[in-house]
Amino acid sequence: MPTDVELDWKFRPATYWDPDLAAIANIKGDIRRACLMDSLAGPDPEDEHDEEFRRVSLSEQELEERRGRRPGSLGGEYLPDYLPDEVEIARITLDPAIRRCVAVRARPVRQQIRYRVVCDHGARFVFSPASSDQPLTLEQIAQLLCCIRETDQATPLIESHWLRYQQLVETGDAIGAIKVSSLFYPQLTEWYFQEALAWGLAQHPDAMEDRLTDDQRVDPAYVDDLGWTALHHAARYGRIEHVRQLIEQGADVNAVIPILPLTPPPSPPCGFSTNRELVHRFYDARGYLSAAQVHGSTPLHLAVCNAHEPVIRVLMDAGARSAVVNAAGYRPIDLARRLDHQGVIRLLEEVSP
Repeated sequence: MPTDVELDWKFRPATYWDPDLAAIANIKGDIRRACLMDSLAGPDPEDEHDEEFRRVSLSEQELEERRGRRPGSLGGEYLPDYLPDEVEIARITLDPAIRRCVAVRARPVRQQIRYRVVCDHGARFVFSPASSDQPLTLEQIAQLLCCIRETDQATPLIESHWLRYQQLVETGDAIGAIKVSSLFYPQLTEWYFQEALAWGLAQHPDAMEDRLTDDQRVDPAYVDDLGWTALHHAARYGRIEHVRQLIEQGADVNAVIPILPLTPPPSPPCGFSTNRELVHRFYDARGYLSAAQVHGSTPLHLAVCNAHEPVIRVLMDAGARSAVVNAAGYRPIDLARRLDHQGVIRLLEEVSP
């Protein structure tokens, strides 16, 4: 589970039975619900054409008409009917182009909240928890989504879908193959971005570096479109020979990554080339550091985050300043302490003036 400080893991909805939220959350159709939300956010939220969007389900005749005209618009429309007082609290949309939907629902039973996972393609699921005394926290709903699996499968649903798209990780398409959403947990989509990107980087830890040519990797003047120098890349990946070569050629050991505006896209990214900044947000596969912690960072910050002790020593010997504070307010030693890199902490304490 990521530890990104921007997520409020303890957030808990006051209730799942807010009538206004539930009325929108229970609209089965993925497209109809999105259209209604767009309309409500527009200049005329009381527009009469919203009536079709507001209905929980469409009739068989309406479904048949849509199937003939726009089959891709039927995602979610075939989800099972709701039990009494049941509310959808989260949704996983698989293959957004065809919009196969898996929904997590909640209903009150005596003094508890019971959960049910349903889909529009006939599968049955195992998940946990099955019930709770109060609405789940963001951390708990994320854990529930992570553990959902079909009864005849050993691998959790989300992970198995990533594995199917594993060969597309480097283009970002594996991330966009799933959409996670919830009206009750506004940060759930952001959580999915973090989880998917971290998984992708764990599968292909050198994917970003591989995009540098051999000449760029040892060019002291090279700077990518996000402000990373060749020395930043070499320090991040622990390429000590490149680090030495770049320093010998005059690379700035105290160059900082500039602060750039971060505006996450409204839906999961579908192309690596247009979403590289999101990947930079999670450049450390173990610490899941946020964008603020990348911005303003020196090569020493990156080497420390990834516990590359030989690189740290070379950088320090070349004049890297250990007192530089990045945009999140961290010195290299602060990051080492946060990530519990004990050997790095001792090294920095030893070589720092």
